[in-house]
Amino acid sequence: MRRETQEAASRRAGLYILLLLRSRKNSRAEHYFEPGGPAERLKALDWGHASRYLAAAGDNWLLLWLPAYEILDDCCRGYYVVAVKPSLTAERGPATLDLTTEEGDYARATVRVKAGIAEAVLEFWPVKARSARMELVADLGPRQMKLKLAESRGGTSTGAVIVAGRPGIYVIKDAVDPFETATLGIEPGQIWGLGRGDYKARLVIDRPSKRDAVAEAPL
Repeated sequence: MRRETQEAASRRAGLYILLLLRSRKNSRAEHYFEPGGPAERLKALDWGHASRYLAAAGDNWLLLWLPAYEILDDCCRGYYVVAVKPSLTAERGPATLDLTTEEGDYARATVRVKAGIAEAVLEFWPVKARSARMELVADLGPRQMKLKLAESRGGTSTGAVIVAGRPGIYVIKDAVDPFETATLGIEPGQIWGLGRGDYKARLVIDRPSKRDAVAEAPL
């Protein structure tokens, strides 16, 4: 993977999709390109076809769903130009939840994603529970992940996580090499763009001697 230097070329707009699985002994990458239009000869890139994007990483995996151009010239078959554009980060919410346990613990929270930031306000009135937390949960198909946005042991707590990502335009040959993923700047446990998948706001009350109480709402 390297940063793009633009040249006139025959290109086709669409989406570049990658699932990269890594282990100590080997790595496996599955990638493909979803065409979004006919081939055109371009002197400059026009990202008008880009609407949303997703990049997510775990300890041993990377998932990309990025606006892209497939380069069709004979010299460059298998190359793609992809973009990470924070301005395309999806806005989600607000979602508001409240939760009461049998012991009388009570929590309420609001979460929203706006301007590339997932933010939450959490209020908690404990009786016997230890704490409450607000999470953003993402079901990305082949992988699932969650971000803790706020936590309270009593009273009001706020929290925010940046999900817009780091901007960049890159040239990829076939699949991303596992040793080059740092070029994107994404780290394990991060999710950018929120442009694909199912998302929920999850409110959890942590109880020491019982199963956690949970409330969820689509985001």
